Amino acid sequence: MPLQKLKITDVVNGTPRQLLPMRLAAKVTGLAVEDFLGLFTPIRIGDDMTVTFLIGYVSDGKGGVDQLRADVFSEICQTVKSNTNPSLALIPNDYFVWSDDLAHAFSEYIDTTLGRESAAIGSTTLLWNPALGKDKKIVEACKAVPRSLQLGNSARREAAKANTGKKHAAIYERYKKERAENPTQPDTRIASKIAKSREFKKSNGEPLTASAIRRILASMKKVERK
Repeated sequence: MPLQKLKITDVVNGTPRQLLPMRLAAKVTGLAVEDFLGLFTPIRIGDDMTVTFLIGYVSDGKGGVDQLRADVFSEICQTVKSNTNPSLALIPNDYFVWSDDLAHAFSEYIDTTLGRESAAIGSTTLLWNPALGKDKKIVEACKAVPRSLQLGNSARREAAKANTGKKHAAIYERYKKERAENPTQPDTRIASKIAKSREFKKSNGEPLTASAIRRILASMKKVERK
């Protein structure tokens, strides 16, 4: 069944927030299957922090979604590694991701692996409505996102938006406090200091990374200048 085009107006942040099949998400990133699945498995950043870039979901059959455990993807990765020509078909057709989560995870992946300059040279970016090519049938075999989930619960969506706004405001206040105490301290160091405090967390409970905090600070500064 042909998939509906994603209506993403903010291509950098993947908003408005919507669910998309995981197989399609892999095509959006342009990553190899094994690299894409690596976004869902824990990796070590430095000596004292382990992070998971992205969380996957599956419909619970009751109008909601269940979060998938990281070990589910570790098992799929093992299957992928044992295949000489791994296919997107190895990703279950009823797995989903949220578009804004994907955008943030991909940005963190670029910062951690390629680096921003290398990514710019290679034009590494998200293509929200990519050409499916040889994977067309595999992607179109995905189960349709339940309409109730795709439209979302407005109250829940607004609550999530409000909570995110409060968290970003708190991070910015913490930044301004650090800046006032040490005016010569670079933003990168402040972001790292805030990250190491592990005070601010993602929706899955894991601490925000320094690169995520830097993006939040840049966004808050942009809003403040308006």
